[in-house]
Amino acid sequence: MDRYDKFFKRVDLVQNQVARENLAEEKKSKLKKKRIQQQNAQRFAEYQQILQAELEARIFANISSTGGAQPSFSFGNALQFDGANDFLNFTTINFDELCYSFWIKSTGDDSSFGYITSTPASEGVGSSRGGIRFDEGFGTYGQLAYFNGSAVATLGTIGTPTNWNHVLVYTKASTNVIKCWINGSSTLDTTFTGLKTKVGIIGNLYFTSNYFYGTFDEFAIASHTATTQDALDLYNSGNGVLATDVLTDVKAYWRFNESSGASTAVDEQGSYDATLNNFNTSTCWVAH
Repeated sequence: MDRYDKFFKRVDLVQNQVARENLAEEKKSKLKKKRIQQQNAQRFAEYQQILQAELEARIFANISSTGGAQPSFSFGNALQFDGANDFLNFTTINFDELCYSFWIKSTGDDSSFGYITSTPASEGVGSSRGGIRFDEGFGTYGQLAYFNGSAVATLGTIGTPTNWNHVLVYTKASTNVIKCWINGSSTLDTTFTGLKTKVGIIGNLYFTSNYFYGTFDEFAIASHTATTQDALDLYNSGNGVLATDVLTDVKAYWRFNESSGASTAVDEQGSYDATLNNFNTSTCWVAH
């Protein structure tokens, strides 16, 4: 058997070497697995920190240092009317129930008044019609009214004319209901015989007269049953929110964020782009 001793010893050496290599590979695999687990844990912790930072940013973006709401969107630009001959026209919107949401700032000129909305010229000046009128000096300064033929319903009076004010007007033709909220507060809740709910012009009456003098922004028309909560949400303590975040069934929404040279006010709902008439398109788009 002695002659086989060398052979067996060599076998033992090989087996031992294989065992050592297997042990080394096993240790190496365990270390690699541990490193991977540590890397994954670190990545997960970093991901959690990123998510936490994003969550906190979203929360604090809506809270000011005084605890009030911050703007949930940027107003961007607004559209300025010269009170002489500027107006917009678009395909007629006509539904039984309509509400109008917009921001308004007058020039403070107490010698003029104009129409914010009007029905199309095809209705005829002498017919019963519906339109929102803003009186800067005629009657009560800063007064909003709804005009139906010869009948006028006072909607309310805005605050300081040269400041931005939010207005929400609700109309329902079948029941003659009309309501208004200014800066989130109810100013009118009544019935108005012969109420019309049709609109195709912004800024004057029938393309011919009573041109608005001031600035509009965030003009939305919706077939929506407006409430006081809607008015409060839209006003948002003066910071505003997107009309589409509050109102349902928005038919048209002109945000007036176009810039110098644009001759069309784009309807972000897609169906009622409005044509600018007589505007100086190089100066009418102003920051809000």
